Amino acid sequence: MALYDQYKRLKANPKSQTAGTVLSVAETESSTLQTTLRKIEETINLISAHFPEAEIPPMPEITDAEPLSGFYLTLKAVLNSYPEAVNDPGFSAVILDRIRDDIATINKGKTDAASYLKVLTDLDAKLRSDKQKAEEEKESQAHAAGNGTLTNSLQEIMEYSGASQEDIVTFTQIVNTFRTLKDPDTTDARTLRKAMSDKFLSLYKAVFINSMADTNIPDSVKLFLDFGYLDTGLTGEENSFRLLSMIKNPLSDPDRRIYTFREWLIMIYRGYRMPSRSAFDLDYEEFLREKKKNHEITDDQMKQKFRDMDARVNYELDNLFAAVMPIVYGQVTSYSGFLKEMDIVGDPQKALLTPDMLSDGLDRIRKVDFGAFRRESLFADPDNGIKNMEIHKEIRPDLILMPTFGNRLVMWQEIEGRKYTTPGRFFLPIMFTGDFEGSLAELVGEFRWELCRRIQGAHWNDITSPCVTSEYYDYIATYKRNSELSQPVKDKIKQDYSRARNQIKVMFAGDYEDWVRYEAKGLPRLNKVARRILFKYCAFNKKIRESLGTNPLYADCLSKYNLKNGQARHRLDIIIREAENAGFTVPPEVREEMDYLSM
Repeated sequence: MALYDQYKRLKANPKSQTAGTVLSVAETESSTLQTTLRKIEETINLISAHFPEAEIPPMPEITDAEPLSGFYLTLKAVLNSYPEAVNDPGFSAVILDRIRDDIATINKGKTDAASYLKVLTDLDAKLRSDKQKAEEEKESQAHAAGNGTLTNSLQEIMEYSGASQEDIVTFTQIVNTFRTLKDPDTTDARTLRKAMSDKFLSLYKAVFINSMADTNIPDSVKLFLDFGYLDTGLTGEENSFRLLSMIKNPLSDPDRRIYTFREWLIMIYRGYRMPSRSAFDLDYEEFLREKKKNHEITDDQMKQKFRDMDARVNYELDNLFAAVMPIVYGQVTSYSGFLKEMDIVGDPQKALLTPDMLSDGLDRIRKVDFGAFRRESLFADPDNGIKNMEIHKEIRPDLILMPTFGNRLVMWQEIEGRKYTTPGRFFLPIMFTGDFEGSLAELVGEFRWELCRRIQGAHWNDITSPCVTSEYYDYIATYKRNSELSQPVKDKIKQDYSRARNQIKVMFAGDYEDWVRYEAKGLPRLNKVARRILFKYCAFNKKIRESLGTNPLYADCLSKYNLKNGQARHRLDIIIREAENAGFTVPPEVREEMDYLSM
């Protein structure tokens, strides 16, 4: 039975019992419910489109007694027909988002969606639990067999890539020669590292492409794709089997926008994300336009390549992967691509950047700087009396874990394409050594800087267009003649600017780190001018502001912030009251904006 027909049955029976919940489906709710049913049908079709090999179970009849039970049963049946769905990183990131939208649509009406939400939450938990149990059982069997899964890893990975026997022999000789080197800084060592790094990109590309169609990827190949592992002789036997134990647990969490690089490439291949910008700041579409402009391709070829998912993946590997890997590794001159024992500092397990560690780290920053990932955008809802107004929508960045052990984090791009409401992209080594809290704070500071630059365009450093970049740029450009600053403070700015390699963005990121880590606790690290700029554009949350209320260093900043914030809340309160007095329903976006201003 079509979902729309079921909707009509529901409409004919406006008060029905389901799972102990009375659903009041009044006539005024009919359009909302109709939209919801259509969205659910679209969701089911979207799932089936990604897994055409499985049969869609028939739509069950919906009884008058349980009008929504059919939807639960259908979603369960569809998802249970696709056990591989939970292994698809796009599943949680896209399809579950769609389902949450369905829930949000129901919640906007008067329909009680509690049982719907519970079923979907339980289903998601079950799928994840089943996946983890299967992986643990597989790993247990492997270890019971004497850890034989990593025997001859190099040979297995090379054969998996489709390399010829001649290539396998040649590359094996290079790796074996590199293993015997005692001094990694000799000319021979540098030559071998160069040969290995050149091979790494082509090998990674071939292995990834072959893994796309493989439902039973060997452990050595998984370790290669996720960690850059090649062989126990290169990584060390103890380290190798620690890495093997680490893949028992999820290395990523698409629901929180955290991906391994292998999963990230799958996201691009399936069209969930566009390729990243190149080192020349060209996105994939701009890159193709440049090639057409230079008469390297025709218009038809440009359109074909834009739709070609293999070409998109190759662009990400040739541009992003090749550029970012040496950076996150941290030592460009000693980079070889493959994970080596000398790269690993301490226990790999302790160095692993887990999804919880990453998410908690961002949350700690968001609790201090609550506007860190907020984007200004226009909102209008004429049907409810809301004309164009500015709202601040939170858009968390994508975190992509690169297959290496490193000591640097990279903020690669602040938006995708030209839309300001798309997530930024942070690239991190999957195993990190260094000050994670400080590095992450600097990363967010750099993100704030680049996002402002992108939005302001040519006016990013124009003081007549006040913003965080223009005011901070003016502060650095004029500090020598700023009468507010003492000579010792000016000397310190000069030293800090030199340490930042005379890059204002790097200087700002360092001040931002001090802002969220120390100034938020009342521990002064910044001078009065820098503090005033940070407080204006990266204000602390309400609890921190109140705790700093008696500190004279923040008195002037707090006074100005409270005045501006109070005016904004007053204007929004007028909009809400006018809508309510006119009998309109206040949109949730407007309520959320008031919550934001109250933070």
